[in-house]
Amino acid sequence: MNTPRDDWYTQPKNEVHESVFRFVRKIEDEQGDAYDRLASLESLYDPYSPTGDDTDPSQRLANVSENLIASNIDTVFASIAHADIRARYQTDGADWSTQRRAKKMEYYGEGLGKQLGLTAKCKTAFREAPKKGMGLTKVYADRWDRPVIEVVAIEDVVVPDCDSRVGALPLQLHHVQRNYDRDKLRAEYPDHEDEIDQAYSMRSMTGSSLSTSNNKLTVIESIRLPIGRRRDEGTTKAKRAAKVPGGKARYVPGRRTITIEGATLLDEEYHDEFYPFAMVVWSERNGSFYPISGAERIMGIQRALNKRNWQIERVLDQNALLTTYVRPADGNLSVKTTKAGNIAVIKGDYPHTPNPPLIAAETYQSRHDLKESAPEQMGVSRFSSQSTIPPGLETGAAVREYKAQ
Repeated sequence: MNTPRDDWYTQPKNEVHESVFRFVRKIEDEQGDAYDRLASLESLYDPYSPTGDDTDPSQRLANVSENLIASNIDTVFASIAHADIRARYQTDGADWSTQRRAKKMEYYGEGLGKQLGLTAKCKTAFREAPKKGMGLTKVYADRWDRPVIEVVAIEDVVVPDCDSRVGALPLQLHHVQRNYDRDKLRAEYPDHEDEIDQAYSMRSMTGSSLSTSNNKLTVIESIRLPIGRRRDEGTTKAKRAAKVPGGKARYVPGRRTITIEGATLLDEEYHDEFYPFAMVVWSERNGSFYPISGAERIMGIQRALNKRNWQIERVLDQNALLTTYVRPADGNLSVKTTKAGNIAVIKGDYPHTPNPPLIAAETYQSRHDLKESAPEQMGVSRFSSQSTIPPGLETGAAVREYKAQ
């Protein structure tokens, strides 16, 4: 008995919203550990982040006196993302008119990039790669045919693990926009004003409210890549038919939809072989779309350094506030703390103030080794972390080549 498929991209046209929201909720529930890990990484970099933990603000930095994760991420960012981005058109062997046209296109691209804030947005996206494993920028034309560049958080991109393969694009991708303005959505899709007005306020995929404003909506853009090639130029029908045993090679178009709860705003075929996202990956993770970040590599080192610093500070505090032991008959004292230090009653012949042991040299050496090993795990050289250049590089060309590498 054949059962109807529940895949969102197989649903009838303009009737995919229920399937899309149901599918995205299911994937977010299955990959909850990945989203918890991303929130933890953000909290390690910035304990006061709005998306970080929910503990008391005064306790967030209690055990972190040296943030190796933040310092190494900032070093990588300053070392690599300091250069501006400029479009270049290669014209080797071209005639004079082609070279002049390419030069004008470079001027146009540079002006358009400054108008859209391209460099600043690309730098912001790059910082997310060592922090969370991937940085994304979305490039598209809006409903008024204007070019738009946006920085997209990896938490807002939903990809099932079954579609994730190392070195290959996933077959489908969902961009969940949880804070989309309702007025902007009405202007973009005037034919769906009634559905937009009746849609729920901003909610998470699990149903919990994320905002007290009723002017925010959850909008999901879903893309399914096409299968096969749309055109096979330069080949005969016989060659195309030979590619697939028993028949011709088939092209299956993709699908792109924009949905809200209760309505499908856009439903069209998708023929591009790529997504409208530029992705910077730190280290790929086999079997998952969400990569391994640099912060994830040095989480254990940060935890060990926190412990070493706590041990050193505890011993120093004990040395600063000594304990004096006295006889019970001396002033009928009990255990108390004064400006002179702690006083405790014991059985003895005279007051005694023992000095606690000094901090062992191995403790300081362990702390130093931890701080040295963190940049190595992140791939940051000692010269980069200190903003210096290796000895022997004296010319400007040599310095520029070293920074480029």
